[in-house]
Amino acid sequence: MPKQYIGKNGSSYSIVEPAVGKGGEGSVYKINLMPDYVAKIFIENKRTESRHRKLLAMIDTPLSTSAMQQTTWPVDVLYENGAFVGYVMPAIKGIEELNVMYSDKYKCTLSEYITIAKNLCAAINSVHNAGQVCGDLNPKNIGVDPRSARVTLVDTDSYHITDKKTNREYRCEVGLPEYLAREIQEKLHQNKDKDLTTLPLPTFTQETDLFALAVHIFALLMNGCHPFACAIDNNAINIQQLSFGQPSVTAPQPIDNIRNGFFPFYIRKKGITTPVYAPDFDTLPDNIKNLFIRAFVDGDKDPKKRPNAEEWYKELSIMQQNLSVCTIDSSHMYSKHLNQCPWCEIEQRMSTVQHANKSINKTYTNTNQTHNAATATNSTNKTNNTTQ
Repeated sequence: MPKQYIGKNGSSYSIVEPAVGKGGEGSVYKINLMPDYVAKIFIENKRTESRHRKLLAMIDTPLSTSAMQQTTWPVDVLYENGAFVGYVMPAIKGIEELNVMYSDKYKCTLSEYITIAKNLCAAINSVHNAGQVCGDLNPKNIGVDPRSARVTLVDTDSYHITDKKTNREYRCEVGLPEYLAREIQEKLHQNKDKDLTTLPLPTFTQETDLFALAVHIFALLMNGCHPFACAIDNNAINIQQLSFGQPSVTAPQPIDNIRNGFFPFYIRKKGITTPVYAPDFDTLPDNIKNLFIRAFVDGDKDPKKRPNAEEWYKELSIMQQNLSVCTIDSSHMYSKHLNQCPWCEIEQRMSTVQHANKSINKTYTNTNQTHNAATATNSTNKTNNTTQ
């Protein structure tokens, strides 16, 4: 007999075995006669009163109809014999994680990436309009339908939620450092004995959401590159592997650059350049560049200066309306202020780098072979001398 659960207001839900998904917190099940919804049932040690109260606060938060179509926001809380066990949320099908969309699996045009970015803005804005904060906006928590570019925010039960009746905050307790704004990074650095579960509030805010949003928009527009990624300037070709015999040099990591307020696409530093696969910052139109400068430079000192989701949506729409199509490759689209296709230039640059890497690897292999042969000869001579 199918397992039955009771909702907050007495509705009955019959789940369908087996689970369609399992994770560290619990399992997700289809619901009989409710194809558009699923039930998440937590494992026993995750059925805390704090999680229960957080979910109740979420279902009491009025979201618009369009917002409910852009998030897996809880719609009911589930009980078994009066005890909290889980919740009901919208079902999602056929989505990819955001970062998969700019991987080799898909070849989208710039216009399609802009559409994804705009849909992400709309989804995050719907949460902010409800007075709530997403918190952990890493790519795994952002689903994209490859056919329509529709964006759905998932794992919303981990969000940073405020109960509007009591003003109590229920923390977002997780987050990937590459998507955490400087103010959170610094607080973590200053409180090394604490993490996001115990760090003094405030932690996540709408402004930290806007930092993560800008990071994702940058990656969508700039060939998947993180805005705080950089590389060592090799004075000739920007490659990760240096020529044979040179000492290994490591570029600062995005997390370090976020904490230091170093946006390498705008701020110049001797010996540092941007990744070879990323377009130049000037390939973006001025209105978009200015928003990134506000998000990562001005907003580094004053988070309130970061552009909100509505601003991004408006300026991305303008950018989308002013794109040119490459005469060599119709899948290449770029801003009309440019005289030539930046994507063709990147492909040529990458070809040069691959050729250089092959030459370096060949030199390295030949040198090793020579070294190994010499070592083998010396070993033989030593053996012969010993025998004599």
